[in-house]
Amino acid sequence: QEHVSPLIQNSKYVRQMLSLSVPGIEGEKGEKQGASNAPSTPRTDWRRRHIFGAESIKASLSLLRLTDAGVVEKKVSNGAVYERLPMNQMKIQWQQRPSTVLLVSKVHDAEANRSLSVVARWLCEEMHLDVLVESVAASEVPELKKFSLDQKDDTIFDSVDVVVCIGGDGTMLHAASLFTNAPCPPMLCFHLGTLGFLMPFHLPNFKQDISKGIAGDCDVILRMRLYALLYRHNQPEPAEEFTVVNEVVISRGASPSQASLTVFCNGRHLTVIAGDGIIIATPTGSTAYSLAAGGSMVHPEVPGILFTPICPHILASRPLILPDHVELRVELSSDSRAGASVSFDARGRFQLDPGDYLLVSASKWPVPCFTREDPSADWYESLSECLSWNNRKRQRIPEKLSFPDEHAPPTVPG
Repeated sequence: QEHVSPLIQNSKYVRQMLSLSVPGIEGEKGEKQGASNAPSTPRTDWRRRHIFGAESIKASLSLLRLTDAGVVEKKVSNGAVYERLPMNQMKIQWQQRPSTVLLVSKVHDAEANRSLSVVARWLCEEMHLDVLVESVAASEVPELKKFSLDQKDDTIFDSVDVVVCIGGDGTMLHAASLFTNAPCPPMLCFHLGTLGFLMPFHLPNFKQDISKGIAGDCDVILRMRLYALLYRHNQPEPAEEFTVVNEVVISRGASPSQASLTVFCNGRHLTVIAGDGIIIATPTGSTAYSLAAGGSMVHPEVPGILFTPICPHILASRPLILPDHVELRVELSSDSRAGASVSFDARGRFQLDPGDYLLVSASKWPVPCFTREDPSADWYESLSECLSWNNRKRQRIPEKLSFPDEHAPPTVPG
């Protein structure tokens, strides 16, 4: 593995080693790689592609993964990254230059709007990319109205190659929610919020970082998501469905009494939680609400589902980390003294009545996120800077005493 590790850091060398032509990406000497082997496909305006119904309107890509045997390529059709793979030192290699970028920013924030305008203008004028922004942002920044998208038309999202987020962690969660139970494009997340645990990039360097992402010269992490279905009592079809990055929270809400929640794992009775509720979280969400409720911090590359009770009324209750292939069923018990409600990444709030239940499992659609250094370095830095993990003053080393004359007693002042 030692002889391969330095090579993975240079995406151009990796492409040569795999003998893959990448149309539209420049090689070592500035020539277009693959120009003689593959015909160039004109990347027209996204509206034209949407109107005329092109079969493939997303830039195709491959995942490059470092193994003991070398670099392994995993081709992904139409940007649909869905398989949970061993995720050490993974990169994205574009088979076709991305053409459409969706910009998602923190809403009702003047600084975020100014930054959004600057980034959109640069992407359009200098990178020659099609830019989309949400209608809310376009309404607040007049010059962005020409980039506004109709969010009622779900097919528009099929043309997005890359998502650029500007804001805090909530902005990234919102961007991921736009692709519910569907392939999510790779994300570049720039910190402009309070904590920015999931936002590794710094906005002053946006030109360099976005250029590296477009060129496939960044490591990428596949952040696991959860797929949740809400069933009402005696109803065969789910009433609601959500895909979440952080957690699903079932809580007693405003009720003064404790809720009683019956939990099954793969159809087998697991436990009954009597308390304030339950958090079902991803490894990415392990540093959010689950951590505040006593759950463990889990590296985002560890495949698993966190099960964290909230204030359980029993000493023996402890958080669990379950395999990512299990399915959890959480039902409000018929004898529960309190009602309950459920929220999904702090989005929506649905009341649960006795007999209602949730099915929660790992989604097959992760969120590919570019990393600034690598997944582990970014995570450790976030733990230290955002949560002050293991930060304390170092123990002071006492100064050694010395005397002028080894045999003379110390002098007493005065």
